[in-house]
Amino acid sequence: MNEFLQLFGIYFAVCLGSYLLGSIPVGLIISKRLKGIDINKIGSGNIGGTNVGRKLGFKYGVLVVGLDACKGALPVILFTHFFWYSWWMVGLAWLFAVLGNIFPVWLKFKGGKGVSVFIGGLLAFLNWHVFLVILGCWIVIFLFFTKRKMSAANLMLASGILVFILMLPVLLYIAPIILLLIALLWWSHRENLKRLARGEEPSLSLPPFLSFLNKLPDDIIGLIVEKLQSFIKTLQKYQSEKKPRE
Repeated sequence: MNEFLQLFGIYFAVCLGSYLLGSIPVGLIISKRLKGIDINKIGSGNIGGTNVGRKLGFKYGVLVVGLDACKGALPVILFTHFFWYSWWMVGLAWLFAVLGNIFPVWLKFKGGKGVSVFIGGLLAFLNWHVFLVILGCWIVIFLFFTKRKMSAANLMLASGILVFILMLPVLLYIAPIILLLIALLWWSHRENLKRLARGEEPSLSLPPFLSFLNKLPDDIIGLIVEKLQSFIKTLQKYQSEKKPRE
């Protein structure tokens, strides 16, 4: 019984500590301290890096994304290397860091979307080689398949992690937690999904030093469909103009 209570206390402390760390409203703090702006009251009202980047500038958005990612990575690294009990404990630390970001106690449980914290925890789980592959996939998805809509790229990447679960034992051990994390990300993006369905989700503006990327096709699937439709119309026109032999 004493061992059970001790183990319960350890897991409770891990979950609570990870939640409180994840709930630190980095976007709100940076926007108020550095720019004197309440990010909750402009744009989408979200405290995440995307809204901060759109309204305050690219560098501020990157800063928020980086610090939010640290909130996900730190509990995973800490409990993996210093307070090891099981992969489930580490997975719970990751989960509760994301929960803290989405439902921060300091902001009446209205926080960010959890993506940066999710990515930070994922980075801490994987080695750099695997993470760079995943990052490369996200860049390709964002640039060429989603019309540079951040929410769509993030959800496609998160769902794609399911493929890596089957290939990486370290993720397979905590597959139920990862499934719950992906479900949380989809839930936190429910308003974005509605805007995507209506065609109202804004694309992310690239900074000036990346402006050359604007010349690249931003929806390869749509472009392929458009070319196929054009080809079919050309064939139909050719067949209609071709006179049958008598």
